[in-house]
Amino acid sequence: MMKNIAVNREREISRREIAAYIAEGSMTPEDGAKLLKASPGQKA
Repeated sequence: MMKNIAVNREREISRREIAAYIAEGSMTPEDGAKLLKASPGQKA
């Protein structure tokens, strides 16, 4: 259970970072969507 909590927390942090990159214009929304859809260990 603790592992699931940690994994979900890290996933949410990554989502927020990707959203920030999109908001500042350093990443396109399409690139952000690809990253969010990629599973861990998989290249986007």
